[in-house]
Amino acid sequence: MLGVSDQHTSISSRSLLSIAEEMGQLGVWSHNLRTGETFWSPGVHRMIGTNPAIDRPSFGTLLRSVHPDDSKGISEAWELMRQGFTPELTFRVIHPNGNLRWLTRRCEVLYAKDGAPLRVVGMLMDTTTQESLRELFRKNERRLGALGEGFKFSTWSADRNGALTSLPQWRSLGLESYSQVIGWDWLQIVPKSERAQTKAEWEKVVAGGKRFTSHIRLALGTTEDPIKVTVYSEPVFASDGTILEWVGLFVRPAEASNDAPDVQKIKPVHIRAARALLEWSIEDLSRASGVSVSSIRRVEGWEASSVRGQTLELIKAALERGGVTFHSRGDNISIGLRA
Repeated sequence: MLGVSDQHTSISSRSLLSIAEEMGQLGVWSHNLRTGETFWSPGVHRMIGTNPAIDRPSFGTLLRSVHPDDSKGISEAWELMRQGFTPELTFRVIHPNGNLRWLTRRCEVLYAKDGAPLRVVGMLMDTTTQESLRELFRKNERRLGALGEGFKFSTWSADRNGALTSLPQWRSLGLESYSQVIGWDWLQIVPKSERAQTKAEWEKVVAGGKRFTSHIRLALGTTEDPIKVTVYSEPVFASDGTILEWVGLFVRPAEASNDAPDVQKIKPVHIRAARALLEWSIEDLSRASGVSVSSIRRVEGWEASSVRGQTLELIKAALERGGVTFHSRGDNISIGLRA
């Protein structure tokens, strides 16, 4: 047993706490449930943005610094704590200089001999960096999800044996749920007559351990015909050359595009938008197309499909000569200006 005095040990503990608060961005606190007395270490004041020489530790002082959107949650957590329940809590505070910080509270209840809650002791940690990284991750996920939806692809990963472990943009493949394709369940969306061959080909790819591009068919709906999907596969290696996992892309074929849309699909909004692109008045379009002003007004005021096809053809041709382009994708029509 070392001959160290209690006083020396106490001083060392305070010194260690001070170092931990400076280096780890944390603080300790306690609250007496019977007397209401609250203690904050200097680290707590620093994280909340209060001045220990002026601001008295209390729930009210804390609440003044809490982000308005988090005040309800922290008030509810405070009442739970007074009843002896101490769930972990993450919330935001705004410092006097406007800086926003994320803090996480962890605590436990100390009980009196009669079993009643007596005191709550806890730790407050600055988790701004972690929360910022989480938000960046969520933002990147949203961006990648938007790209996947727009360009019909999904990234994927599989374990070293080829069983699917993640498919973040599963909606881009038209799937109803994520869980239906994890592991080897993804084979269930391959047409039944092709499952054995598809699995055998994938197992061959995994055994080969090399980058591979293949095409498989997926039945993504009960009423839709199977679609051909391009699969890009890439092994991820450990430093010793063994395969850790597989990553890649599922890419759906783009919908067929028709550069000469059915003229009856052109709506009044398309004609008005095309005129706006060319900065043409109705009179300008009338002169360019040979269609009367009254007819053009009728076309733009009613469903274009109710107008004679020849009239629409003349209007469309005039707009195209002026530099407008019409493109069709399924039932959708987009317009633009020729470069």
